[in-house]
Amino acid sequence: MPKFTYTARDSSGQNTKGELEAADRVQATRRLRAMGVRPTGIQEVASKKKSAAHHKVGRQSSSPAGDAEIDVFLKMLLGLVRGGMAIGDAVRNLRDRATSPRLKSLAAAVWARLSDGATLGQALKEAVPGKRRETMNTVIEIGEQTGNLPPILEELLAQRDEARDVRRKLIGSLLYPTFLFGMALVVAAFLLFFLMPRVESTVKGLGSGLSPFAAFLIGASNLLLLAAPVLACLALIGFLVSVVMRRTPGGRFKFDIITLKVPIIGAIVRDSEVYRLCSILSLLLGSGIHASQAFTLTRQAIRNLELRRRFEEVRNQINEGASVATTLQQHGLLSPTASDLLKVGEETGELSAGFETLRGEYRDSLSNRLKSLTIFVSGGAIGGAFLFVTMVALAVVTSIFQVGNSIGL
Repeated sequence: MPKFTYTARDSSGQNTKGELEAADRVQATRRLRAMGVRPTGIQEVASKKKSAAHHKVGRQSSSPAGDAEIDVFLKMLLGLVRGGMAIGDAVRNLRDRATSPRLKSLAAAVWARLSDGATLGQALKEAVPGKRRETMNTVIEIGEQTGNLPPILEELLAQRDEARDVRRKLIGSLLYPTFLFGMALVVAAFLLFFLMPRVESTVKGLGSGLSPFAAFLIGASNLLLLAAPVLACLALIGFLVSVVMRRTPGGRFKFDIITLKVPIIGAIVRDSEVYRLCSILSLLLGSGIHASQAFTLTRQAIRNLELRRRFEEVRNQINEGASVATTLQQHGLLSPTASDLLKVGEETGELSAGFETLRGEYRDSLSNRLKSLTIFVSGGAIGGAFLFVTMVALAVVTSIFQVGNSIGL
């Protein structure tokens, strides 16, 4: 008869582990309930032959799963677990019934590892590896160990959805100004390189010369035409240099430092990193993880190397007993107002709630900065296009007056 290992919670809420024999997982679940415990995970003890087969299936069926597939998988898993289904049964159900090939492949890869006795967090670490997902997998594993997987999964998914919305707003806020700026360049090019040469030939055909303003504009456009290849080459060289810099740790570090100093853009980068930091820390601390371990895990989620360096210094000082809020402010990761908000949570022993409050504050701050960027770039593009149109109109009008004066009108 097959053997199953299980994790369960008794009537007092304590976690228990053990092994039992049963015909299948359904019978194993019934036996555990009859024993007065609530199963949180049941895995069949696989033989070596069966284990090798599971690994072969996992390798053959697994394909790179994106964040969208991972979120769908976790949402469906949360629904099944909340309905009373054990984790192993829920994953196997998803493997058998999923219609999406990538989702089915992900569920099969996770199931192959669960069947070998791994926890859900361990299975996800192997099925969807990567530094960006390390914190997510660790939080899931802690949720299993503490028996609070459903609420932790729910909070994790909510934060991932919110982070995705913020990322979409960032991209959307940049697309509109970029479009306006591009259109302004097209209008300027049309006026300078198409309309003005025609005005010049027409005026000369009438036996008159261009007005001084028009002559200046034509000269500037000709100079720009000559300089355009050089400017394009310089822009290409600058882009290639930035790409090469980011491929080396030292170069990327310098690039990230420069990025933080760029007006508006640097503030957006800092706020987005701090927002991610607060989201992860609120989730980890709320899951019962010690502050030192939580800060260690969060460090890997910071993408800007300069901010990661500052956060590492913060982590070292906190391990020595320094105040979390004060240290984060001293290293430029929190504003004075944000630091005061976090101090309240720190002094009352609700550090997780403090970071949750800051998450909302920095989300709003990031939205406001994106709006400012949109207004700044949009206003510059529209203002630039209007200025070019006005200059060309003045050049045309003054040239017409010049022609009139030359023929005695």
